[in-house]
Parts: sequence; structure tokens; C-alpha cells
Amino acid sequence: MKVIGWTGWDDPRYREDYLSDPLFDEHRNAVIDELRKHNYHFSGIYHQGGELGVPVFDDGDWFKVSYRTWGQIMADAYPEEMGQTKSAYIVWSWCSPCEPKDMIIPRREDYPEYDFWEQLIQ
Repeated sequence: MKVIGWTGWDDPRYREDYLSDPLFDEHRNAVIDELRKHNYHFSGIYHQGGELGVPVFDDGDWFKVSYRTWGQIMADAYPEEMGQTKSAYIVWSWCSPCEPKDMIIPRREDYPEYDFWEQLIQ
């Protein structure tokens, strides 16, 4: 399983808002791997409101989660940046230490094989 692209929260092409529990950990780990691979840094606010804040997987699922859950994923992806305190997720949930100036977000050119960009524009 891997992330093949990113889309917006309200993209009508994806069937479920949330993944079922048996799939959650596998998808979550793939998201963390992708965040680290590209050094993406953004908050739950961008995850839900940004143009490309929602990861899309090669199995057709996408990963829409709450601000808090996204914050925890970011804290788990970059534990060295915030320390390993129980409250580290809070900073990533609603804002981030880098946002908005130093926010690193997915770009369309990062995923040239993802062929849905044109469909979104039309």
C-alpha cells in the first residue's frame, strides 16, 4: 500500500469519509512514510481545508481524519521536532510550528503519475 497522490477534503470521487478500523493502521503508516519521504509539514487545518491535504492510496481509499488525529500523525512522523510529550499532537492539530510561512505541502508535480488532476480542473 502506498500514497499515489493528494486531493482536497471535498473531492467527490472518493467513496468513504473514514477508513474502517482494520485498515486504519496500514494506511496511517503509509501516510507517515510519505510525509517523511517528502518532508511534508502541515496541520490538521490544511489537511481538511487545503487543496492537496488528503492522501489518496493505490487501493482507491483516501485518508480523511480529524484535526486531532492528523496532529497525532504529524507528531508521530516528526517526534524529534516537538519532543515526545503526550501533548505534541496539539501543535499539529490546529496550527503547526512552521505554518504558514514554512509549511511544506504536497505539490501536483510531486505525483506526475497521478492522473486525476485534470479531472479536478475541468
